[in-house]
Amino acid sequence: MLSCPFLLSILDESVYVAVDDSTGKVALVSHPDPALSARSGWTEWLIPYSGPGGVNLSNVSMLYIGIGDRGNPIAGGTGTVFIDDVGYGHPAP
Repeated sequence: MLSCPFLLSILDESVYVAVDDSTGKVALVSHPDPALSARSGWTEWLIPYSGPGGVNLSNVSMLYIGIGDRGNPIAGGTGTVFIDDVGYGHPAP
């Protein structure tokens, strides 16, 4: 599981996580709530290992957390995003 707690307060845009592996393959997972970025308060997002399909999760080279359309970014958004406790693997007992 990839766990990313967010505290968001910005425009109504989708939130995504993209993962690159060492071969250059990229997988993108969007949060199931497209209005997540418009809410205030902490939100934990648990992404199962099956979520970012097509990449080798044992050889990740980069992790991106973004808001909006990764393929067509638009400048000019405003707001505050707090991202805390990004983790990978099983939770500690």
